[in-house]
Amino acid sequence: MLNGVRMKSFKINRLNTPWGVFKVSGFYDYHESIKITKLEIMGTDGWVLFNENFNFNQELILEVKNFLVRTG
Repeated sequence: MLNGVRMKSFKINRLNTPWGVFKVSGFYDYHESIKITKLEIMGTDGWVLFNENFNFNQELILEVKNFLVRTG
């Protein structure tokens, strides 16, 4: 459970989006709520872990979450 809601874990090893190729893991429920716990983007030298402390990265994380909801 996460915040009192029963959530299931997920892991996507390769998610192709308009913003790049991502590796995503986290939790979801059946009400389209998604909590991303780890997000990596394919860089020129392999997978790069996202740091959510930068505003741009927070916006991109939100875009990836919305992409998952729309295509899930």
